[in-house]
Amino acid sequence: MDRIRANQGFTLFEVLVSAAILSASCLVLVQALTASLHTQSRVQDLYAAGLALEDALWTVDHSLGEFTPDQAHPPADLQNTEWDFASGVLADAILQKYLTQNTLTLRWTSMATAARGHQEILALSAYIQPKDSPGSAN
Repeated sequence: MDRIRANQGFTLFEVLVSAAILSASCLVLVQALTASLHTQSRVQDLYAAGLALEDALWTVDHSLGEFTPDQAHPPADLQNTEWDFASGVLADAILQKYLTQNTLTLRWTSMATAARGHQEILALSAYIQPKDSPGSAN
């Protein structure tokens, strides 16, 4: 009796359980791949925005602290870009120096998240010591 049973193959139940396990595994892999592609797209956007902010801050530093959004060059794949610029003077009592803090903020909608209306924000600050501050070397 055992010899006859061994040659019959798998039962329908065993095949269905195997198919369910295989389907669940494939679904998990597809979800992981989709999440990975979304993350990669977001990282590329953040990198491009970071380069644009760095370039804009360099422009601010070389234009004596003035900034207009026309001076900035946002990456082409970032939609609905908005620039905010803030500048302030910070006093360091211990070092007896004044520092100018220039902060640029870039808001945008990426192509990947445009359908959901999600807006990304990245800010970058630079601190410079004005040449005419009390602690600077003249």
